[in-house]
Amino acid sequence: MGHPAAGGGRERAAAETAVAEPARHDWRLVDAALDRLVCPDCGDRPGRLRRL
Repeated sequence: MGHPAAGGGRERAAAETAVAEPARHDWRLVDAALDRLVCPDCGDRPGRLRRL
């Protein structure tokens, strides 16, 4: 899992921006941004499929 505490609010804001506009950023940046975000509902990283 990523490092949720690293960078604090600025890192989260940058990650949210990259994920909101993926066509404007290199795929590696978007991929790294997804690793730093956490779904508020399930606690997993966005884009991950959960097994039932």
